[in-house]
Amino acid sequence: MNTSRDTKTRPVVATGALAFSSALLLAACGTADEGNTDNAENGSIDPFLVAIESDTFEAQGTVLQGPDDEAPQLCQVVQHSLPPQCSGIDLEGWDWDDVNHESEADHRWGEYTVTGTYDGQTFTLTEDPRENEVGIPVEDEDGVTFTTPCSEPDGGWEPEDTSLTSDEALHDAMGLATQRDEFAGQWIDNNSTLEGENDVESLIYNVTATENLDEIESELRGVWGGNLCVSEAKYTHQELLEIQATMEEELSDSFIHIGVNEVENHVEVEVTVVSTQAQADIDERFGEGAVEFNSWLRPVK
Repeated sequence: MNTSRDTKTRPVVATGALAFSSALLLAACGTADEGNTDNAENGSIDPFLVAIESDTFEAQGTVLQGPDDEAPQLCQVVQHSLPPQCSGIDLEGWDWDDVNHESEADHRWGEYTVTGTYDGQTFTLTEDPRENEVGIPVEDEDGVTFTTPCSEPDGGWEPEDTSLTSDEALHDAMGLATQRDEFAGQWIDNNSTLEGENDVESLIYNVTATENLDEIESELRGVWGGNLCVSEAKYTHQELLEIQATMEEELSDSFIHIGVNEVENHVEVEVTVVSTQAQADIDERFGEGAVEFNSWLRPVK
């Protein structure tokens, strides 16, 4: 099976980061290893679970079993081929005769919502699986809304200088912004409320930085005459890239996805399951809001 993981930066480490005072709760194992404290003491992330606030979890996605799989796989990462391939966790209590599914070349798969327990290696069903509608995504892939934080100018969004409002000018501005030490992120708001969506004169170019906003805006206006919003962010892009690199190294194979979200100005880390204490510990280490953990398995209240 394909076991690749998702690492990317979305179109930014706080200094003096504190070491963890306790082992961080993440998704590689479902039970605590009380004797394993080395990682916590040296400040690295312990990928082994300590405790979870819920005993039961829910997940939505692909379940797949190939001829070489001893158990059906609850897929975390899916390669959309025919038949599909995936990496995931073993699923116990599954019976293909009880669900509608597709099949090809000795592979069986389908889209389902499952509820059960997780011990760090195996997801055990406690309820009958529910079938999801085929072809309809369970959730938005990125979950990012490219909006503009600046207030709309009097008279609405209009280019300041149409002679400097072109794809080439926008490209130049985006390159110029990244050269600043204060640079945090950038994105395009297509401004769908206006006619001419995706037109270079309608879009709003967003740039975030940690300081010197007026100076940056003035510099960008030298090359870009279209709609522009320069707003403040807490972390530079470089700081978040350094956090991302640290998390990748310390979490090793324990994460599903990791990347910088420039719109939200944080590093996103998706793991199988995570506790609220883990988020508090990582806030203390890197700074509040620098890292956002997302749990792939959702606790059932």
